[in-house]
Amino acid sequence: MELTLEQLEKHKKEILEQLIEDAGSVTHLARMLNINPMTPRGWVERNSISKAGAKLVADHPTLGEYYKAIDLRPDL
Repeated sequence: MELTLEQLEKHKKEILEQLIEDAGSVTHLARMLNINPMTPRGWVERNSISKAGAKLVADHPTLGEYYKAIDLRPDL
């Protein structure tokens, strides 16, 4: 199934919001991934996680069980 650009953007925003909710906050997510808190704040501002960020989440021992890179970035 192919998504329209609008559907893809909506999906990326929703999954990012769910990831942050599951992590507890943007700051806690940054701590979990051992990155600067400004990085996930930028994802929120853009409503999309970066490709590198999607890989970090997918490789995380806990988050990776629930979030795959393709789920975070279906355009990969």
